This record gives sequence, C-alpha cells and structure tokens, in this order.
Amino acid sequence: MAAPATLTTEEVLSQLQILTQGLYYQSEADYPLEVVSFDATITNELTQEEILTLTGKTPGEPVEVMETSTFFRHFNQVNSTTNQEVSSATNAQALQFFLEQNVQNMKVYRMGKRTISALLVGKTATGNWIGLQTTIIET
Repeated sequence: MAAPATLTTEEVLSQLQILTQGLYYQSEADYPLEVVSFDATITNELTQEEILTLTGKTPGEPVEVMETSTFFRHFNQVNSTTNQEVSSATNAQALQFFLEQNVQNMKVYRMGKRTISALLVGKTATGNWIGLQTTIIET
C-alpha cells in the first residue's frame, strides 16, 4: 500500500479554512476559529517568548500550555441534541483528525486571565508553522 501524499502548507491551510467554517469556540462568548500561519524561520519548538511575539502579546506575559485533546474536548461536549450542536461536534472531530494527520508537534498555548488568547500551533510536513487562533472568555 502506498503512503499517503504529503500535503503542501498551502493545501493544509486551504483545507483548514474549509474545516473551520462555522466553528466557534463556545465559552462565555462565542469566537470563531481563525486559521493562522507563521514565518518558517523558527525551526525548533516554539518558546513562550516566540509565542508572545507571534501573537502580539506583551513580553513576559504568562503562557499556559495545554494538550490539543483538552482544547478539542470542549467541542465534543454536546449539551443538547440540536442538529447544530451535533454538527459542530462532528465538524470539530473532523478538524481534529485532519490536524493530527497533517500537523506535527501540535500544542495549545493560552495567554491571558479572563480574556484568553488561545493558539493551537504545529508544523506542517514542509516545515511551516500553522494553526488556529481564538478567544476564550472565562470569568
């Protein structure tokens, strides 16, 4: 059996645009998932200072790292059986599967206290840093 073809960064970004369409991270306010990409000059794992610089945050601001499964667990908790919630959970599962297949070393970085900037980021097979960004409100 032949190995699956490796997608280019542009193909991964294009597919992410499709998969995130209509998906919102639900907290005390709903925010969309925004597809992001960063300069490929960073070759190893991202440091907290690089994360803050890439996201335009204040240097020295605390950064919390969480696993991607924890980030996606929020989407998979369906509180009712409305078609929209079930559809969102299904779409989020498809998004998570696509990311796991096409993006390496994924991590989620959270910055802020009540208004939290969340950045899910990893590397494509071609070495580019890409991911998703959203806002989470916690009071």
